[in-house]
Amino acid sequence: MSSTESSNNLNTSELARCLANMQRYPRDGEDDPIGLLEKAISELRRLRAQLQGPASLMAHQLLFAELEITKLSSAARFLKGYLNAHPEEDADIASFGGVTESHYERLGVTLKTLAHDATFSTKINQDLAQLGMKQKIDHFWDNRKFIHAEDFDFYAKTSNGGSDSLVRYFFLELKILYSEELDLDPLLLYNMNMNVGPEDPITISYNPEGAQKKCVTFVRGASTIAYVFFSQIGGSEFRQGQTSEEKKELSSLYPLTLETLVEDPKYRGLFEDNFFLQFAEYHKPIQSRIPQVIVECLAVMQKTNKKQVAWCLTTGLEWIFGIMSEGAERVCYLTDPVKTDDAKVLHDVSVTAAYWAMAPSQKILQLF
Repeated sequence: MSSTESSNNLNTSELARCLANMQRYPRDGEDDPIGLLEKAISELRRLRAQLQGPASLMAHQLLFAELEITKLSSAARFLKGYLNAHPEEDADIASFGGVTESHYERLGVTLKTLAHDATFSTKINQDLAQLGMKQKIDHFWDNRKFIHAEDFDFYAKTSNGGSDSLVRYFFLELKILYSEELDLDPLLLYNMNMNVGPEDPITISYNPEGAQKKCVTFVRGASTIAYVFFSQIGGSEFRQGQTSEEKKELSSLYPLTLETLVEDPKYRGLFEDNFFLQFAEYHKPIQSRIPQVIVECLAVMQKTNKKQVAWCLTTGLEWIFGIMSEGAERVCYLTDPVKTDDAKVLHDVSVTAAYWAMAPSQKILQLF
């Protein structure tokens, strides 16, 4: 084995141990991740300098790895400084994409699951009927057969079991339903981004009953919420006094960061209305994304000062509907996955999605 290969193997081994330690800052007798990360960065820079031609694929891969490890190093330094300043707290740090079940459990989140069955759908239909919207929604979907049986068969055979184009088409149809049939003023945002730097993470805390230390989790990294649907039931009042150009700008937002929506006065009022977040997972089993969805909802709740956030998660064929609630307890209510493998199920899912966008959080919570 050459010295370079040996060095690479050593670096990989050390980096693996370092990444494992990043779940929390190491305690006495454990390796310090900062030193390992700095050594890995130095090694990557040395290897890049040896390559012929800076535009080579390997050079780009090494540069990407160096940038990612540099972010980890910054996060580790931030956590170390915080723990030194706050020894009374139990803190850890995670990226949105690296969140696991253990992260939301240590933040006091419990899961309560309900079957997405006939009883569930009946409750939703009863509420929609009381609002005078059930007949309008049924009329709309009965006259828009935009998905056929062969489409389900095609998408079911794809490698990821779903399709971004199917989801996009579904939500555009939902927007048309609101505008044309329900005479509402919806707003549909694509790819709302949360970009959180390693040195300025989102802080989520929890005080376990009887525990000696408060649990704090810092969340960093990039997160993309596939769609944000603002039902705009109070849309006409919200948009009073706006010029035609301002209304046009609000109707064509793409994409925006969460920070822009929250901090810019002309957008902030949107969060006074009903809205729900839609997450997409095209590469892994749908349930594997739930820990990340929970933490992403907690981050949005913190940024918007909301106590409840409704959400759904889909692969295009499988759907989970939920609501994250924070009161005396932190509870994530969610349905079992339902697969839209025929037109009847798709109709039920579309009605649920329409309800999720327009119903107040307390009405959704009553379903569970």
